[in-house]
Amino acid sequence: MHNTPAPRKRYLVWSVVLTACFGACMSGSTDKDGSDTGSDDTGEDIVGPRETLWDRFPLDGARAWDFVNDDASVDFALAVEKTGETAIEGKNVVTLTYTAVDSDGNSTPLYAVDWSSDAEDGIQIWGWMDFTSDPTAYTPFSPPIQVAKSEMREGASVVTTTGGVTYTGQYRGLEDCPNYWSNDTWECVRFELSSDGGGVPFTGEYWSAVSYGVSRMAPADGDGTWILSRAEFGR
Repeated sequence: MHNTPAPRKRYLVWSVVLTACFGACMSGSTDKDGSDTGSDDTGEDIVGPRETLWDRFPLDGARAWDFVNDDASVDFALAVEKTGETAIEGKNVVTLTYTAVDSDGNSTPLYAVDWSSDAEDGIQIWGWMDFTSDPTAYTPFSPPIQVAKSEMREGASVVTTTGGVTYTGQYRGLEDCPNYWSNDTWECVRFELSSDGGGVPFTGEYWSAVSYGVSRMAPADGDGTWILSRAEFGR
């Protein structure tokens, strides 16, 4: 294991910004975190400071992550690699390819997801491809799925309806997120993406840190939690 530095902790209280709807409504997403005394889609009051989320899901430079599952019945590791980068509607969109690796080192591509993460529009998913069914069929999302806004309050959610399916992204707060790669305990933002449709591999919970990215992820339709065991990144 590497003695990598722990991502910095942030205690800055963000000033209140009344967002109402604006760009989120125009893009097909509904802002559910309101003002300081607003309510989300569950009717719960959302109070407290906003946390910056987009910079805790970094996609810049060359990146690769390896994960192992905490469920002993899962007999493969998961390799995630940045394999492409393109511009969609003026947005820098990155392709992450997810591959199963068995104990003999044999690789089986599973799926690829097109992500973006920036200060303007937060964390979004633009499309995906399932290599296990039809490796040539690409499913785009227009509007993109809003996983998280650039800033959110703990407990707030954002809803996107695209392709006949409704997705809900919720920010669950700051948590420690230890992994097998670093001796330090990282501080991560925890967010969850759910849907009323199912059948996609990218719904579930994510714990992600500044600079390094995802430390843990628990797919909604999978077994156990994937825990980071190695990471590479560069410019």
